[in-house]
Amino acid sequence: MKQDLSVFHTLEMATLREWHTPYAALFNDASKVIDLGCGSGVFLELLEQAGVHCIGLDIDAALVEQLKSSGHSVYHATHIDLCTHAQGCDGIHISHVIEHLWGDEMKTLLEDCVASLAANGLLVIRTPNWSNKHVSGGGFWDDYTHKRPYSLRQLEKMLVDMGMKITASGNEPFGWEDTFIIARKEPAVLGDPQLDQPIWPASRLQHEDSSLKSRIRRKLRRLLSGE
Repeated sequence: MKQDLSVFHTLEMATLREWHTPYAALFNDASKVIDLGCGSGVFLELLEQAGVHCIGLDIDAALVEQLKSSGHSVYHATHIDLCTHAQGCDGIHISHVIEHLWGDEMKTLLEDCVASLAANGLLVIRTPNWSNKHVSGGGFWDDYTHKRPYSLRQLEKMLVDMGMKITASGNEPFGWEDTFIIARKEPAVLGDPQLDQPIWPASRLQHEDSSLKSRIRRKLRRLLSGE
């Protein structure tokens, strides 16, 4: 499903599935998950295929209607409407949404997530990594609806102060190294900490390793040739 006016939403569906799969797997034991900013519905499909009930919320009315016609549970809504749909849920997924919000709006959204989640509920947030040179060098502004970036340190501090337990965080080891943060609502029941850690597919890492080696070789050639 196509999202208009967006430079970022042009990836093939297979690539999107590969990107979302490690995060979707974190919710395999959940009974009700909210996908805020569900977009084309790839994350919804992954959870539904795993037998997890997932409700999508998105601001794009046309996409919502397409997803509804495909049988998905989706609502035309924004971050303001989260509490209406998320009360008592045990999972919330927010991918590339917070950079579309100003600071006060983002703070309210985090508070609503904490208020809505059941104890030990899982929250996954993904956002562009401003430390990546491609992002801060101009890529961030290729989406006209982006308002501001958020650092991992800032997100961690806010979530901890709001009563969440950070179980995993960092940057994806490929592409533009997107930031991710994974947290559980206290009291968190922590078993194996690795269960909250995304596991990247080997094909993705091998592709990135090959791309990195190619970039290094090109740079060496330029240096040796005096370009």
